[in-house]
Amino acid sequence: MNKTKSKRGETLIEVLISVTSLILISTAASMTIMASIKGTQLSKEYLVAQNLSAEAKEIINNIRDTNWLMCPTKKEECWNIADSQGSSDCNCSGKAKIEDGSNYYTIQGNNKEWHLEKETPILDLENSPELATSYALCREVLEDNVYNYISCLQDGTDLDNAAFYRSITVTGESESSLNIGIKIQWYSGTQINTLHTSALISNSL
Repeated sequence: MNKTKSKRGETLIEVLISVTSLILISTAASMTIMASIKGTQLSKEYLVAQNLSAEAKEIINNIRDTNWLMCPTKKEECWNIADSQGSSDCNCSGKAKIEDGSNYYTIQGNNKEWHLEKETPILDLENSPELATSYALCREVLEDNVYNYISCLQDGTDLDNAAFYRSITVTGESESSLNIGIKIQWYSGTQINTLHTSALISNSL
């Protein structure tokens, strides 16, 4: 009888050890899977952020190129007009230019042309999220899972749907070049992620 009880006790202990081991292994596996999913999602978000940064550089280049095309004889005077449509008369001396120390957000016109709009507050989701409204970008679904990001102000979308925030800041200028800082921020759950890039835009190819 005692041997039987002893064997049962040993069997129960073995079962408890096996169940505990299985729970620990399952927990570790679940944590690994969750970390992998989170890492994959974050990688996708960083890829989008990099594309938005590259787009910002292209926007400024396009504005400069449009100014050149509209005013080929006044490149020095008109190349850095913030609103390329505003340089159509080539009287650029009184037009708003892309200025050192200024912050901008992007707006796309009805004809898909880009404009830079000046903004006073800097983009800082950590300390001043309520001042980031102008920089908010909302996802615009086109078709067949193809989508684009446009200004939430332009889209008229609820800012709760803002996916990313983008600011363009001029960090230095000369008569023939602009140093541009591009900042992309976004939320991953409660975590705020930031991507900084820079570019040099010149009044020459």
